[in-house]
Amino acid sequence: MLNDVWVLNSEIDEDITRLKTTAVGILSDSGFNGPPLSEDLIHEMVRFGGAELHAVAAFIGGVASQEVIKVMCLHKVLYSLF
Repeated sequence: MLNDVWVLNSEIDEDITRLKTTAVGILSDSGFNGPPLSEDLIHEMVRFGGAELHAVAAFIGGVASQEVIKVMCLHKVLYSLF
């Protein structure tokens, strides 16, 4: 069990390094010369990276399907939600 935690932490550390390198490369290629990315931001992106946003996706899908039905039935004009 303890070895599994070590492997998980080493994979996270590797992912943090990879993401930081990639993000800094993209920002520098884009000409962004602002403050550097915070370590907390990179860590949270890696920690949350494998999560699925099922609740948000369900909400957006419900709203989109309602709008499609409204258009098909000529009931109301589309609302500008975004």
